[in-house]
Amino acid sequence: RKITSTNGECGDEVTYSIESTTLTITGRGKMYNYGALDAPWYQERSIKTINIGSGVTSIGDYCFWGLSISNVLIPNTITIIGSHSFGYCGSLKNIIIPQSVETLGSSVFEMSNLENIEIPDTVKNYGEKILLMCLYLKNAKLSKSFTVINSGTFSQCKRLINVSFPENLVEIQTMAFWECNALQYLKLSKILVSRLFKVVMNS
Repeated sequence: RKITSTNGECGDEVTYSIESTTLTITGRGKMYNYGALDAPWYQERSIKTINIGSGVTSIGDYCFWGLSISNVLIPNTITIIGSHSFGYCGSLKNIIIPQSVETLGSSVFEMSNLENIEIPDTVKNYGEKILLMCLYLKNAKLSKSFTVINSGTFSQCKRLINVSFPENLVEIQTMAFWECNALQYLKLSKILVSRLFKVVMNS
């Protein structure tokens, strides 16, 4: 079904409009959080591109969950990308996270088809399973601000071959790399190995 035009509110001061296959978000402040299947554009299955305007400061929970999007423009005013917001986006192969982002919610990219990801150093807070079952993910560069790789972060990323670790890392939690069958080894600095060893010995 080809979309002609539709619009509405998706935040106290944020609105959306759909023209053809493009969803445009404009305004100021935070987008609303949604539950699975609840975003007002969820049924519009032909959306391929999302343009978020400067001034919007957050992407709400489940906002774009399950959409067949292939292109996303995120402005440098976004500080929060909410939980599950790009989950199950099976056509999403690449995404640029701007350096304004400070928080990534749990399962934010779960089951998307991302092939590479770079999480900027500005990201200090993130939830569990952010890249769960990204089956085509091959390369990941993590924020230097990360001190912990949370539970399930790369779980079942079966094609993952390379991860760039932050030097401040002190903990890798349970199942962070579960069933990462293509990942044959982890390259860690001597400082990082020493820190991890001390954590294990003192636990």
